[in-house]
Amino acid sequence: MFFQFFVPSNFVSGHRHKFWKPVLVAAGLLAVCTQASAQSEQPDQKTLTERFKAWTVTCVEAETRTCRMTQELVQQKTGQRLSALLVEERAGEGPVLTVLAPFGLAFSQGLTLAVDDVELPKAQFLTCLPSGCVVPVPLDEAALEKLRTGNRLTAVGVTATNDKQVRIEFSLQGSAAALARLKDLSAGKTTD
Repeated sequence: MFFQFFVPSNFVSGHRHKFWKPVLVAAGLLAVCTQASAQSEQPDQKTLTERFKAWTVTCVEAETRTCRMTQELVQQKTGQRLSALLVEERAGEGPVLTVLAPFGLAFSQGLTLAVDDVELPKAQFLTCLPSGCVVPVPLDEAALEKLRTGNRLTAVGVTATNDKQVRIEFSLQGSAAALARLKDLSAGKTTD
């Protein structure tokens, strides 16, 4: 399956330019990742998928290798995705966490992220796609260490219509091993 995002050149401007293309690609990859189990592998692409408790690390290798770790929160009764996290290693930028937040949250309020109740810098919404609203968060070494050693990541937003808080919790079980594997695979290593 092929996804292409069209973003007008005048829309990708200013200080957010470095985020647009990677975030849109990340959101597309997240959509592809969730459908990968239902589709057969393309003959010219190799896919590696590994589970680390709450996390899935996936690498797709075609012309280039793209690796990411993901976690989805899914409504049990319907199977509908409520929210998702995606971490990618980006050349020259380091790791970036992307939160795919549900619709209906106030953009102006951003998201407050915390690992075990220790707040990270406030994150701002970038855009919304059919699969949810994209919130990119560059990860410095301190934030990475919190993700490795923490138990849960919490994202708190405010609804756009009535200012009620929406709290989304993700498990960090397996995050240390998943982050290490993501780093190795992104660097070209395929075995332990």
